[in-house]
Amino acid sequence: MNTKTLMFLKLMLVSALFCCFSGYIFSNQTNKKDSLIWNVKNASGATAKITANFGYGSYLKFTNSDSALIYINKSLSMAENLKDERFIMKANNELGIIYWQKGEYKKAQIYLNNAFKAGEKFKDTLILISARYNMGNINITQGNYEAALANFNKVLKYIGTSDSTRLAQTYNAFGNIYLYQSDYVKALEYYSNSANILEKGTSSKDLALSYNNMGIIYYYQDQFDKALSFYQKSLEIKESIKDKKGVSDCLNNIAIIHDEMGNTDRAFKFYNKAIVLLTELGNKQGLASTYSNLGDLERKSKNYDKAENLFNTALKIQEEIGDKRGITYSLTGLGEMCYFKNNNTDAISYFKRAIVIGQEINARKELLSIYEKLKDIYIEQKEYQLAANFYKFITRLQKEIFNSERLQKLNDIQARYETKAREKEIVILKANKRLKELELKQKDIEVNKQKTVTLFLSIGFGIFIIFMIVIVRLYFGKRKSNKILAFQKEEISQQKEELQAQSELLSTTNKSLEKKNLQITDSINYAQKIQQAIFPEINNINNDLVEIFALFKPKDIVSGDFYWHVKIDNYTFIAVVDCTGHGVPGAFMSIIGNNLLNEIIIQKRITNPSEIINNLDIGVKNMLMNNLSEQRLQDDGMEISLCRINTENRQIIISNSNQCAYLYNNGELAEVEGCLYSVGGVFTNNKTFINNEFTITNQAIVYLFTDGFQDQFGGEKNKKYGSVRFQELIKSVSKEKFSSQYELLDNELTRWKGNNFQIDDVCVLGIKIN
Repeated sequence: MNTKTLMFLKLMLVSALFCCFSGYIFSNQTNKKDSLIWNVKNASGATAKITANFGYGSYLKFTNSDSALIYINKSLSMAENLKDERFIMKANNELGIIYWQKGEYKKAQIYLNNAFKAGEKFKDTLILISARYNMGNINITQGNYEAALANFNKVLKYIGTSDSTRLAQTYNAFGNIYLYQSDYVKALEYYSNSANILEKGTSSKDLALSYNNMGIIYYYQDQFDKALSFYQKSLEIKESIKDKKGVSDCLNNIAIIHDEMGNTDRAFKFYNKAIVLLTELGNKQGLASTYSNLGDLERKSKNYDKAENLFNTALKIQEEIGDKRGITYSLTGLGEMCYFKNNNTDAISYFKRAIVIGQEINARKELLSIYEKLKDIYIEQKEYQLAANFYKFITRLQKEIFNSERLQKLNDIQARYETKAREKEIVILKANKRLKELELKQKDIEVNKQKTVTLFLSIGFGIFIIFMIVIVRLYFGKRKSNKILAFQKEEISQQKEELQAQSELLSTTNKSLEKKNLQITDSINYAQKIQQAIFPEINNINNDLVEIFALFKPKDIVSGDFYWHVKIDNYTFIAVVDCTGHGVPGAFMSIIGNNLLNEIIIQKRITNPSEIINNLDIGVKNMLMNNLSEQRLQDDGMEISLCRINTENRQIIISNSNQCAYLYNNGELAEVEGCLYSVGGVFTNNKTFINNEFTITNQAIVYLFTDGFQDQFGGEKNKKYGSVRFQELIKSVSKEKFSSQYELLDNELTRWKGNNFQIDDVCVLGIKIN
């Protein structure tokens, strides 16, 4: 589970709870929009105008915060002119809520403090509850949990035990505080208490919040299907009551689940929907958090430039509004970006800045992830003492967060909640069963009545049918001869039309086939661009130590042959691979081979050539085993020649599977043989691939190739070029200038082929070690 995702879920949870609570406090002011607009336009008298503008502004606060500010500020200005202190108090409270929703916390605190002071003066319990509650939410966002606990405890004091809905909402707020501090036992206790209360009530918003919280509980237990189910229930309610802020929170939560489940496209879709709503609302905090999550998604998709822009955009907003937790998210994301781009210096800088803020707000779960990253970086840099220090920090935090006693308590709490839920479900099932029995009895009565009616109708209809048969037989007997003649005439006409239709169909089919042929050719041409994109650029390989040319001629538009290159530390790897088949099937096999080589060398860091080919053999078998029969699996595979060059000690290792290579060194051309096994297939599971090691003292050239050149038919007698003639060609060409060898080989292939068709893909690589 991604740490940034955990952070974002917590932020969304606080925002959702805020919307429910604030909406409940002033639910008496959420009238129908048209009625409120009418009041604003037609209000007469100062007090009526204050009330109308205030009511419409309150209605808009969760759907259009900028417009809401205009109407609430207008009512505040009129109330100040009238010196109406009670309306001034209400307007300050509403403005505090709106600025909190927009992520402008300093302004929100000023207005909420004004409302609280006025609430104490007038002993207005609703204002005191709302102001304290929202100040507590701001404290959570700023990482000031002690102040948040103090504010919510005062909310409980004002509420007492009579108002179950507000009590449940406040329990949720306590759950958020403990969730932020990774104290899952206490968090789950408060969430469960809140859910048990809300399930007895009728508040749609609060029920949506309950579903959201249960989704988060399942999310933390990696039960993503259940979490997604609860989030979707919450979304349905939020959409039905047109709560844009709540909808945006649900969309974000659903996007996070799809990200965790690997559904990247769906995650992008839901994040972008959330951004549209958050932009309409002017919610800076929500926008920044969503940009940060989108940045993490783009990073996973290796779109590093987009990811970096998104993280920086999020960080700028979070620094502007003082969102410390959000700053921690974005700094962590930028650090991860630098780490994946192998820029460890900047990565360490971002992570250390994130640690300072994370320690300040006691973000233990987030700190644990950052410590893990720093430990990995210092191990890569061989700074083992620093890595050991961070390992100690990790161990200490893991003990605090994940000790077995706490996990057992979590399981116990969840079991108690699920038991109560099952008991309620049994009661509902029994009630449904009784209802179905009554419905079945009612249906039996209706069926019997219907049978009686049907019987009488059937008798009457039968008599009518007999009468009609007699009439029709008389009528059609008279027209029979005329009908036969008309039918014959129609048949002749129809045959003529069918011939015309068949002619038109044939013409249409020809056009369709031409169109489909063009579409298929266009698709294959596009596939060629994709395949060429995975091939290494020759200019990127050439340097002072290594030069290369590649004679690459596919038989069709796309190829089953490919060449591959990667540089790891002091090793330069170059390979030529001949996959089963050519054209589209061969191209698919080439992509499998390319991906497996990247995974084996770049990700698994295996650098021994024979081991690389052995792992490639296993990978190809595993990739094809589930989808191909044993007969097909015998045929599908590839041959490879792999060369590893150590640019420090000038050592070369060549390993081949079912093909050979040539080494030109000290004026002599030597054949480098390989094993008889191909990669893939099911002939044997005990394959042995060998390394051929050479130390180069002068300039040398390695030639790697597939069998396409040797198998080409041509010449005066239209025979294969053959391996003997090819070896002589390489021996002759190797003595020429390296810069002209490509042209010599290309000219010889063209000469030999003449007017014959090319029968296979051709790939020849020359690698000069200076």
